Amino acid sequence: MQQCMFTKNKDLLVALPEEQRPIDYFLFLLTNDFVDTIVRETNTYAIQVLSKNRYEKSRITRWKPLSNDEFLTFLALLFHTGTIKCDKIQDYWKTDYLFNIRFFSQNMSRDRFMIILRCLCFDSFELNKDDKSKNQLRDIQSVIDYFNNKMAEVYCPGKELVLDRPMMFLKGRSELSQYMRNEQDKCDVKLYMLTESSGIILNFQVFKGSISKSAKEEHLRAIVLQLLKDKLDCGHSVYMNSYYTSCNLARTLLQRSSHCIGKLCRNQKRNPKDVDQRLLMGKIKLQYCNGLMIGKWKDKDDVLYISTEYTNEMISYKNTRGQKRERPRFIYEYNKCMSEIDQEDQMNIYYPHFGKRFHWSKKVAIHVFQLIMLNAYYLYNQYSGEKMDLYDFRLEVIHEMSSRQSESEKNCPSSSNANSKELHFLTKIPVISQKGQTKRKRCRVCSSNKKRKATIFECLQCADKPGLCVGECFRVYHLDK
Repeated sequence: MQQCMFTKNKDLLVALPEEQRPIDYFLFLLTNDFVDTIVRETNTYAIQVLSKNRYEKSRITRWKPLSNDEFLTFLALLFHTGTIKCDKIQDYWKTDYLFNIRFFSQNMSRDRFMIILRCLCFDSFELNKDDKSKNQLRDIQSVIDYFNNKMAEVYCPGKELVLDRPMMFLKGRSELSQYMRNEQDKCDVKLYMLTESSGIILNFQVFKGSISKSAKEEHLRAIVLQLLKDKLDCGHSVYMNSYYTSCNLARTLLQRSSHCIGKLCRNQKRNPKDVDQRLLMGKIKLQYCNGLMIGKWKDKDDVLYISTEYTNEMISYKNTRGQKRERPRFIYEYNKCMSEIDQEDQMNIYYPHFGKRFHWSKKVAIHVFQLIMLNAYYLYNQYSGEKMDLYDFRLEVIHEMSSRQSESEKNCPSSSNANSKELHFLTKIPVISQKGQTKRKRCRVCSSNKKRKATIFECLQCADKPGLCVGECFRVYHLDK
């Protein structure tokens, strides 16, 4: 068996927050620059939605620019919908004594929350309707890249890494949903996630469509190498479930000075046939080849596993009845790492966000914010010197984020006047003939670009009532002003 020395140290790569509060650890991972980007893209997209609005009584006509503090308040309310569960979004603002959750109405009106949720945008790709790329994640790719790059920037993990196959449950259909016959939640979005044994999520990728059975092994090999892109050649021990493991993958990782430890599916094509035989209770069968060990251990069920690090070392333990038993060291180490990851998945399920009213891409993006919250919780317990359960940690962060907007409004009394600026929206030019013909105007933006184009819409809020095309021309004209 080949031994790979671990050449790194588990530690933070940047300085810790000066104050050791939960909110400081959360904002340590959710930076102001990233919030600025989301606020800017949301405001830009809201102008585009407003330009296409045809109804004067629509909610979007009451849009006002979103600020960073207000976005954090919106995010706090979104997190709190996972703490207090209601079937409908409107239930959180009901004044009926059966509901009467004043926290939501005191921090933001229902209509304002719904408008922000509708216009929430993370990338400028959403503004470009001519984009014909086949990347289904183009609207939220910036959020996924931010999370992965941020964790690589701030944290260096320990030796043990875990590759699990968690599923993010989404109510309703989506382009990336996978139907699984034997699972309780039939339709899910599949996440490939790399975590540390302590539970900290280091990197994740979203599954982008179906693959054939013949190409599955090569696809999973590419996914694993992508997740471990910056972690190879360092002596890490990678624990993975049977969904990923194969003999070829184990050899590839061993060539990159990384150990592979995981359960193995019985139907793998390259499994040695001598191992797959009936065994008596507690017996074990092993085969070695070029640094790989493949074994089968008989417990209540057959356990087929592969390892490039551990040999056939048996460990004594006591079962639930106090009886002494033996099991391979692989089983002990594997269960020890995977139990932490199962606990992480369980904590995520405790606080789901609502999901019936908006597009699946926004659900995935909101799930990323949930992962940021979870990572901040783990870092707080490791480095702050205090211990706190996830429930209290979430409530503390929600309280601090929701109070930021009210404090900023008290300190800046002119902010309400700045946000109450008259909103502009397009209005159809009235009919001028009995045949129903509508007067047309030349688009102001197209004319400035030396294009001759007529439009049936005008902006009545502007002094000279210019004619403007719906969409990009309306946005460009008012942004320049």
